[in-house]
Amino acid sequence: MRLGLVAMLLAIDSVDNVVCCGDAEESRFVGADGSEILAVSSRVGLAELDELRTQVDEAGMRMLMLLHSLDDLAYVEFSQRFAHGVVMLEDITIERLRHALDWLDRRGEVMLPGDVAGRILQESAERRREPVRRQPVLTPRESSILALLAEGYSNKQIAPRVGITHHGVKRNVANILAKLNCANRTQAVSLALHEGLLG
Repeated sequence: MRLGLVAMLLAIDSVDNVVCCGDAEESRFVGADGSEILAVSSRVGLAELDELRTQVDEAGMRMLMLLHSLDDLAYVEFSQRFAHGVVMLEDITIERLRHALDWLDRRGEVMLPGDVAGRILQESAERRREPVRRQPVLTPRESSILALLAEGYSNKQIAPRVGITHHGVKRNVANILAKLNCANRTQAVSLALHEGLLG
């Protein structure tokens, strides 16, 4: 699998170099060679992922999670806490990898395949949570932006719909994430659906 993935990555014009690491020990020097993206298997342990994410952040890199199966119960944790993007290995193609790498270049958006996002939302709805004592107060604009996030729109697509710049949308999304105490857009939408914040 590793050699096939390396061959696919090298077939993408924007990829200059691919370095393989068998374990966290080998990946201690992540980013030292100027790499921009680290592709990581979803079978790596949470402690190792946490360490890798710290290294990736310090090096200004992005992490692409290679998800082995939707049946992997840890994928929710992986995708929400660690990855900037997720690719399903079972249906990986050069084109899907190219799309994922292009998406990661946008920095600021998390890329999730539809089936992964759907599964995260399903898992989130099924999890029992303690009742929220106080719902966060979102402004009308933040509420409308959150609704558009739930429909899958990007910041640039949301901007003309609410009549502000995409930088304004970015600030509003940051406010929404802070108010909902969420790490990313997917988690915010999941929480909003669970808590009935989308009307």
